[in-house]
Amino acid sequence: MMVLTRSKAKQAHKSTNINKPTKMVTRSQTKNYKRPNYVELDIDIDFDEASKAWNKNKIKTGNGCYTYKK
Repeated sequence: MMVLTRSKAKQAHKSTNINKPTKMVTRSQTKNYKRPNYVELDIDIDFDEASKAWNKNKIKTGNGCYTYKK
């Protein structure tokens, strides 16, 4: 099987060799993507404590709304 770009595939289609199978390569297949190096971190968040700290200076007004304490 022959691997062709779009322009080469069009040319191959126009030629006399129409019955030969071709595979078109898209732009995303031609790029060499480099994966970024990720570092996995061990993070332990206490969401109950974080919620209490966030609500410390706020007053609930209803419907999920808050106002700041003065």
